[in-house]
Amino acid sequence: MARHTFDYFDMVFLGLFVFGSIGSFGWLTFDLFGIGLQDTLYTFAADGYTTQFTIGTFLMLVAVVAVLVTNDLSLSFMSGTQIWMAIAVGWLVLSPPFVPLMNDLIIQNSLGSIVAFVIQSTGLTQLIFEG
Repeated sequence: MARHTFDYFDMVFLGLFVFGSIGSFGWLTFDLFGIGLQDTLYTFAADGYTTQFTIGTFLMLVAVVAVLVTNDLSLSFMSGTQIWMAIAVGWLVLSPPFVPLMNDLIIQNSLGSIVAFVIQSTGLTQLIFEG
C-alpha cells in the first residue's frame, strides 16, 4: 500500500475500531443474538482486583493489529513518531482492563473516555495514513 493514503481495508478496520471503542466505553448498547460489546470474554483475578476483557476491547485490539499487519508497519521501517503512536494506541486499548488507575481514568470517567477515544482514534488514523 502507498504511504499517505487510505484504502478500503483501512476504513473497515477504522470502523471496527471505533465500533469497539464506543462499545467498550459504554456509549452504545448493542446486542446481536444476545451478545453485547460490553460482554466479558475473559476475566482475570489477582491480588483482590478482578478485570474483565470485553468484546469491544477485543475488537479494538484486532483492528490495531490488522492495521499494523496490512500496512506493513514493522519496527525497522517505522519512525519514532509512528512507534510512539503504536505504543500509545496499544496502551490506551490494553491498559484499562489491566491497570486499575487507567480503568478509573478512562472507563469510569466520562471526560477521560472522551479524551481516550479522541487520542485512540486519531492515533490509529495517523498510523493508517503513515503506513
